Amino acid sequence: MRVLVVGIASLLAAGIVAAPNAVADTGLECLGQPVSGPHVSVTRCGGGVEEFEVRDSGTSHATIWHRGGAGDWEQVTDHYVGPKDWGLTAAEDVDGTLEVFAVFQGGLFHVRQDRDGHWGRTEEFGIGKIPYFGGPFVYREFDGRLDLFSSDSNDRIVHILQEVPGGEWGSKRALDQFQNLPPNRVLTAPGKVRQLPDGRLDAVAILWGSSGSAPEDYWHAVQLTPHGDWGAWQACASIGCD
Repeated sequence: MRVLVVGIASLLAAGIVAAPNAVADTGLECLGQPVSGPHVSVTRCGGGVEEFEVRDSGTSHATIWHRGGAGDWEQVTDHYVGPKDWGLTAAEDVDGTLEVFAVFQGGLFHVRQDRDGHWGRTEEFGIGKIPYFGGPFVYREFDGRLDLFSSDSNDRIVHILQEVPGGEWGSKRALDQFQNLPPNRVLTAPGKVRQLPDGRLDAVAILWGSSGSAPEDYWHAVQLTPHGDWGAWQACASIGCD
């Protein structure tokens, strides 16, 4: 069985630009991280590592597999992923169950464990076909709820969050307001998110096609209220994101 290399491109920008007025942030704990080789791992909040990977049986149909600790690999879902981009990542919910996110034929879906460790049904988020620079990126708030960022079929960045920690996913909010975005340019899905002392989130994204080496390559947006709507994207070169 051939193993396909899985990447989380949206995580590569993490740590490059700091959000203003941010407190010490643990939002990337208990979330999927790339490790050496074709794997994504989740280090549990209480210790221990869970592994995920995309496998191709040679029929051009790739699926997601999971292994906890030193256990055997198990298939998470028979839902095919890819074919061009897998966008695989995963997270631990506050109740200790795992949730995995991936791209299928351009659309974004997720699968969640129950408390007995069995994987549930595959559910799509309904945001249309995702551009290959579009996500997903998962963030964990201080209260344990998860936030999901991705791009939709209109190249807009969308934000979906759990209604309560460990609960159902709520409605989608588009981050589609900009201050002087260059013509014919779009932003990738956020590669860095931080929570401010008042509970709002601050997201940083990069201009698609830029080198990422200059301040003008980075843009950020801040929630207007905790768990609420978002303000406009602003260039870090103009307002300073560090």
